[in-house]
Amino acid sequence: MALRDQPYIPLYVQDFLTDEKLIECSAEATGVYIRLMCILHKSEEYGKILLKQKDKQGDNQVKNFASKLLKQMPFTLNVIEKSLQELINEQVLLIDNDYLYQKRMVRDNDISLKRSESGKRGGEKTQFASKFALAKIKANTEYEIECENVSELLLNEILKRKPDFKQPDLEKWSTHIDLMIRVDKRSSEEIKKVIIWCQQDQFWQNNILSTEKLRKQFDQLSLKMTGDKKPKQLFIKQESPYEKCSRCGHEVRKGYEYINICGQMCCEYCPESRKKAKEDLAKIPGIANLK
Repeated sequence: MALRDQPYIPLYVQDFLTDEKLIECSAEATGVYIRLMCILHKSEEYGKILLKQKDKQGDNQVKNFASKLLKQMPFTLNVIEKSLQELINEQVLLIDNDYLYQKRMVRDNDISLKRSESGKRGGEKTQFASKFALAKIKANTEYEIECENVSELLLNEILKRKPDFKQPDLEKWSTHIDLMIRVDKRSSEEIKKVIIWCQQDQFWQNNILSTEKLRKQFDQLSLKMTGDKKPKQLFIKQESPYEKCSRCGHEVRKGYEYINICGQMCCEYCPESRKKAKEDLAKIPGIANLK
């Protein structure tokens, strides 16, 4: 069954809730987007809306699409136009000539068509081969999508800091991600973690601006990321058990009981204390005065 004939939308809930591009959009734009996905699901060309010649009312392509969608949405023209512009700016939706489309829905349709084509091949004798071909097409297509998703993650992280970053060749970028996964034996999750870390690091964020450079520096980046996550050893300064006497500056142990001499708190090393000690000794019979 073609995707457009199904009574439901194949919505990937986790992807929808964690989509970094969609998170940047307003609640209003998200509402328009959900309604638009329903329209895209029933479009003649799945995931795409064609702006026909009769729909072109001016040079503003976004406004033309908003006018076309006005009859199918419970929103004003201004709300639809504003939301479409926001979704396009965040690359949740894309415009290619006279088509407005959602990338994931177009991919899903391609997968569905390839599965359908594989399922039609042969009869009873080729049934096993068809299932194998179907599984292979599905695996290959999903793998390619994952490579593209990882490449787009790096691009999006760069665009957060540098909105005017030149649009790269994502197909070429995906090739290097493919080599990292297939040849270097990295997992896509591991690569994503390193991408997010390096684009937040003050030094590496300006040095990793392509998947080719990411692959070249991956070992160093991974080691640095792991090292930064280790708890740093804290060195606590030991407090001295001594303090200085305010009268003479001599060090005495904290808690020392100072001697009150004529209203002055003195330690045993203070001149006043020594003088008093001599006077006290002189009063003791048989002991000569201390020199």
